[in-house]
Amino acid sequence: MLCVVAMKAFENDTIENTITKLGKCFDEQSAKERIEASKNMGIHFSKVKCPHCGYEMPILRTEFSECKGLFVKCKGKNCKKTFEIKITK
Repeated sequence: MLCVVAMKAFENDTIENTITKLGKCFDEQSAKERIEASKNMGIHFSKVKCPHCGYEMPILRTEFSECKGLFVKCKGKNCKKTFEIKITK
């Protein structure tokens, strides 16, 4: 709940700066609370898809996400292949 109040203070700031400033606050929240707080800020989430079978993994990302070197195993019924998640700006 503290983060919701803090978000009001940064509402005139850019989304990237607000996320950076609220990073410490987000560390203290559960994942569900972080997603809800981010949605309230207008951040859109999308799921990561397996490049082999197209299965939508239960991994959420935003348009500001950056990632490399993260390997996951597909949860698709007939796939189960391991792939690297690479997200660049």
